[in-house]
Amino acid sequence: MPAPQPHRRFDTANATLAALALGASCGLFFGDATARLSFVADAFIRLLQMAVLPYIVVSLIAAIGWLSGREARFIARTGGSVLLAL
Repeated sequence: MPAPQPHRRFDTANATLAALALGASCGLFFGDATARLSFVADAFIRLLQMAVLPYIVVSLIAAIGWLSGREARFIARTGGSVLLAL
């Protein structure tokens, strides 16, 4: 009798890659038939925005708060220059 194989976990990274592959293949093979599911995609994107955007804003505010005066002036000058150039 063969030895039992160790159990491999299906972790979050593998689940994400599998979902990405499944979604891309559904879009490629079924095309317009999957257009009815666009509300699910829109809801998913809105939920991500609701969770990620506040985290980014708070992280930026905290990072700016830890800057010295010299670093803050340098970043303000560089950022202002980029904005004017654009």
